[in-house]
Amino acid sequence: MVKGSIQNTEPRGAAGPLRDKIRDMEIGLAKLKRLSGEDVAALLKLRDEIAHDVAALTEQGVDLRPELTRITSIDGMLTSKAGIIVRKGLATARRAENPPEDHWWWYLDGYLAEQQRKWLIRTGAIIAGVLLVVLIGNWVMDKRYGMSPTEKQAFAHTSRADQLLMNGDLAGAVAEYEQSLVYVPDDGDVLAALGILYEAQGQTAKSEEMLTRARQAFENPEGYWITVAQTYRLVGEKDKAMEAVNTALEVQPESAYAYYVRGIIHQEAGETFEALQDYEQAANLASEQNQNELFVMARSQYGMVLQSGAGF
Repeated sequence: MVKGSIQNTEPRGAAGPLRDKIRDMEIGLAKLKRLSGEDVAALLKLRDEIAHDVAALTEQGVDLRPELTRITSIDGMLTSKAGIIVRKGLATARRAENPPEDHWWWYLDGYLAEQQRKWLIRTGAIIAGVLLVVLIGNWVMDKRYGMSPTEKQAFAHTSRADQLLMNGDLAGAVAEYEQSLVYVPDDGDVLAALGILYEAQGQTAKSEEMLTRARQAFENPEGYWITVAQTYRLVGEKDKAMEAVNTALEVQPESAYAYYVRGIIHQEAGETFEALQDYEQAANLASEQNQNELFVMARSQYGMVLQSGAGF
């Protein structure tokens, strides 16, 4: 049990012990920054126990709908706090525990690495480095993050598609994204990108199908609209990109990422003053929200625009 946990006083029943464990997870995640690496490992082991209990109780026919709602919330917290968990010695704890791959909470460093890869590629921040990612990505993911063979195949195709898209090869990008979906059919980023690319090719029905699937795949509409905006930007549809990113900001007015993407769109259109405003807002929000990577990127872009002297 995690230090500082308390016992649940709800009526017990068959699900009573499970509710106790869920409560312990909620308490532990609420104070995650103050926990030691050992305590974080104990939290992940507790998530293992929760998974086991859910399977056993479900087999017994116990109604776990309230508990499953809380577990879904816990899993959302695990992914949103992946950076903290990784820094608390996740890799070391995983080696000691040797958990199965389907216990994804032990592999949050892989999730974090993939999110960062998508982030950097979509923002165009490391165009020169994408080829390197393509060449060594599978090795890195295999050796350090334990991606499954299926995920590695999807990763390779997506990386090549991203590179082809940034090089203006829309047909090549479509082919690679389609291959990626063979391995991971519910990847929202890939579905959204394909939807926009099909639209650019005049394949309206296929475009609508992909975009509908993409909306369903994203956990929040903000992420969907930002991905749509980025793809429109990469295919040269500035007005549609701007419309999409503004929709993201309507959905989430404090989205630091959306402001950052809108700054890129303004910058590429030569709208210097607007780009500076958006980069500054992105940096301020990122700082408030402890999004350190985004803060650095927004401040760097702001400085680059100033140094270029464009429009001044």
